[in-house]
Amino acid sequence: MCCKKDLCNMPVLSTDSPSTTKSTELPVTVSSGHIHCARDILFIVDSSDSLGPENFGLMKNFVASVINELTIGVSESLVAIMSFSSSLVLECNLNTYDNKQTLMNAVPRIRYIGLGTNTSNALNYARTRVFTSVAGDRQGFANVVIILTDGRSGNPVQTAIEAAALHHVAKVIVIGIGPATAISELQAIATDPDQQNVLLVRDFHELQNMLKPILSVVC
Repeated sequence: MCCKKDLCNMPVLSTDSPSTTKSTELPVTVSSGHIHCARDILFIVDSSDSLGPENFGLMKNFVASVINELTIGVSESLVAIMSFSSSLVLECNLNTYDNKQTLMNAVPRIRYIGLGTNTSNALNYARTRVFTSVAGDRQGFANVVIILTDGRSGNPVQTAIEAAALHHVAKVIVIGIGPATAISELQAIATDPDQQNVLLVRDFHELQNMLKPILSVVC
């Protein structure tokens, strides 16, 4: 494992203690799960400087809400989480947690980076490093990527190239948040059809309204 400093494009497997950002984060409450669709799911969470810690906390609340609706286990859904900015942090692999309680406890520990938006790097890492047998990707289970972002990538051309490659490995769903998103880029990132796999909200407070729509698309 590399050093814990988040340098350039070098991913870091997070072992950080919980974030001190409290204003928007909800306490972890775990349910047994209502959705029985076995998937290998990767959350890719934008952690760029345009969000700010408060909105990043609302993003984490949404990730936790989606996970809480799923049934987690070795024969059910497994979840990996990655945050990205100029570089990326792999919070957990698909084979890190097969228990919902420990997975939910990991969500508050996702730390805000607050730099640029290297979306293409995150998409490349998802394809080449997360959806592999070593990282817990399972044969016979559909792969799903859920991307949450509030703005444009730093390199739209490379982002589109990496997204097209990722489409061969996983279904990609994008949630665009706020007015700064580029709809055409979100459509390039998401798997077709766009009307199903590109979801838009006006601001971070509306994310929770996407819970049922995202679950219906995932499953």
